[in-house]
Amino acid sequence: MVYTIFYAFVFLAEILISLFYFENKFERKSSKKFLLFSVVIVYVLLYLSRLLNLTLVNLIAFFACNFFLLYFCYFISIKSCIFHCSILLIFMAITESIVMFVSTVLFGTDLFTCLDNSLSLIIQSTISKLLYFLIIYFVSKFSIKEHKSESYSLSIPLLVLPTSSILLLYAVSYALHNFDLEQKYMYLLIISIVLLLFSNIAVFWVYEFTLKTQRHNMKLEYERQKEKSTAEYYDLLNEQNENSKIVMHDIKRI
Repeated sequence: MVYTIFYAFVFLAEILISLFYFENKFERKSSKKFLLFSVVIVYVLLYLSRLLNLTLVNLIAFFACNFFLLYFCYFISIKSCIFHCSILLIFMAITESIVMFVSTVLFGTDLFTCLDNSLSLIIQSTISKLLYFLIIYFVSKFSIKEHKSESYSLSIPLLVLPTSSILLLYAVSYALHNFDLEQKYMYLLIISIVLLLFSNIAVFWVYEFTLKTQRHNMKLEYERQKEKSTAEYYDLLNEQNENSKIVMHDIKRI
């Protein structure tokens, strides 16, 4: 039951990562209510596909749900939608494969042993989602031409959080291979892992929201200064025009 609940949070994290990518790259065309409704539908479909426990079905469901979310909620063509959904799918598969390979090498176990250990699988799933989110974040930054250099330079310090989280989870996983953990502490560990995953996502999300707010405020300030300069310019022209009329009047009197 605990593991089922954990995977419910994992699918929620996948949806949030996809939304993070879409929000950074595309302009939204749907209302917030429709977006929220779409997220709920996508979440339910992903969770139901997980119950079948078939890798191919999970991959197809992941692609289809991202396609639905992207195409109906954002301004994008079908070809571009297929391309970006494929990017998400490929990177998710790559990160999961990398994490499983690293785990088998570090702990000296085969793949099937890792898959049989539920707690170890939970930790590896969390690591793969952190790595997947990190890659998707920089992929979204790479394709944004505006503020590109600024985004990269300001984003570098944020690498400390997911990197340290991944290293910490590998250390915990190694410790669990050598020590047994009581069930109550195991539940506490799972809760901590879930909080760690969503804390990473929340930090990046808040950071991006803050950047967008700052840029919006700077744009409004620029427009205000531009309007002020334009008004001053026209006031100066009117003053010069009045002075010219006075001079012309004096010349006529002479």
